[in-house]
Amino acid sequence: MQNKLKLSNKYLSIGFKTLKLLFLLCLMWSLYVQVISKFNDFRWEALNQIEFFSIQNLIYWILMALLLILNWTLEAKKWHLLALKIENISFIQAFKGVLVGLAFSNLFFSIGDFAGKILMLQSNKRFQSIGAVLLGNSMQLYVSLLFGFIGLLSFVMTQNPSPKLIYNLLLFILGVCILAGVLIGKYLPEFNQIKHTKNSFIAYLKVLGEFKPNEIYSIFILSFIRYLVFSSQFYLVFVIFQVKLPIYVLLSGIFLIFLGKTIGSLLNALGDLSVRTLSATYFFSFYKVDIYMVYLATFTVWLINVFVPILLGSIYLFQLKFSTPQLHKSK
Repeated sequence: MQNKLKLSNKYLSIGFKTLKLLFLLCLMWSLYVQVISKFNDFRWEALNQIEFFSIQNLIYWILMALLLILNWTLEAKKWHLLALKIENISFIQAFKGVLVGLAFSNLFFSIGDFAGKILMLQSNKRFQSIGAVLLGNSMQLYVSLLFGFIGLLSFVMTQNPSPKLIYNLLLFILGVCILAGVLIGKYLPEFNQIKHTKNSFIAYLKVLGEFKPNEIYSIFILSFIRYLVFSSQFYLVFVIFQVKLPIYVLLSGIFLIFLGKTIGSLLNALGDLSVRTLSATYFFSFYKVDIYMVYLATFTVWLINVFVPILLGSIYLFQLKFSTPQLHKSK
């Protein structure tokens, strides 16, 4: 009997390793297709007018590299604070979870982020972290909607796009979502009163009630700063690619690009890069700029902020454990 159990565990282990390998191959193929398809469309001669490595631009590239590290460090810190309600993990473990979640999300959209972070935990309560992941993602979503509202309001007031009714309706919806977010945050502690329920998903949300107002505020501040960080990266790339527009126009464009990305990720209709490109192309078509440079800038930001971290996250895929000894222990 014991030999059969060992043999079964051996085959199960081989199966999990094979599954991880297949996922890694699919991930690499997905990234290859996304990158190569864009490179095939490049007009390389358009880049001759840009001095990529002038003294000024070199400083900008260095700043973007530092902001890349800061960006994902902030996200890791946010996840670290959230996950501590479930398991006593280190900051390094949280950082790995964020990168693995990003790698998963490239194939499985928003749900991949949940899966990657959860599977990197080892506690027997790992699935109760669903509520914690939801809180972190919702807070980043809220910040994106907040800045998106500002960007859209500026765009509507300066460009008067049509049909005006659609844009006013979108502004109204965003405003309602922002106000609803404040109310939801106020009543989060009520989740602590959730009794035992057969609904597993509702039970997993109970962890939301364990967050104190100051902890929720800390998560909000981290999300807010992180948004400013990757928006600054986008602005620097626009400067390098000589997209010469007033600062307020560039910022409005950046806010709307991320708003489009946010809405696109919720609908799961298009890939992250495609949504960014479509949003950028639409917004900047209202201004006298080289749309191709906007396209290149958008692609560059994606390469720096998403492609590189995904490659790093793929390194940790083989550390995933679909089951652990701790998971079978009682509380």
